[in-house]
Amino acid sequence: MFEKQRPGDDRPRAAIEAVRAWERGELPMTACRTAAFAAHAAARDATTAGAPAAVAAARAAGQACAVAHMFDHSPHAATYAAKAVGLDGGGTVDQEAERVWQWESLAPELRPIGFPDGQIVGDARALPAIGAPAARALADAGVRNLDDLESADLAFLATLHGVGPKAIALLRAALEK
Repeated sequence: MFEKQRPGDDRPRAAIEAVRAWERGELPMTACRTAAFAAHAAARDATTAGAPAAVAAARAAGQACAVAHMFDHSPHAATYAAKAVGLDGGGTVDQEAERVWQWESLAPELRPIGFPDGQIVGDARALPAIGAPAARALADAGVRNLDDLESADLAFLATLHGVGPKAIALLRAALEK
């Protein structure tokens, strides 16, 4: 998508290749940071050129590559990827379809990291937006959706680190719907 609007600029693609090499153990984290910075520089150049879909695609690549440095970059990579799809002519429908695909493609135990708010368009059984610490605590306890929540003990969940009164109130409200 980026290269369609910015031919000849392979910095975002190089960032994706770098993080894949890091994942295989072939590249150090520092090389990924450098590649991520280069992808973000490509996004700035695309901004100047007036190519918003290319900007979002380059930002997605940069954030994805930065996961080697810090996993908290993963939700931003997913968000920018969906934004790029929407801006590339697909609009909101394609953007939401991209988010659903991301959710369904991600292992359930990683969803609290990739989707820290716990909600995804098109999944009515998803947990409400309770925040990343609470979502991770619930996932660790085996509660990944409303089906799991229905059989869970809310009093026990309230004792988990990261699950506060606000999260419990949101969970109760979700169960009542």
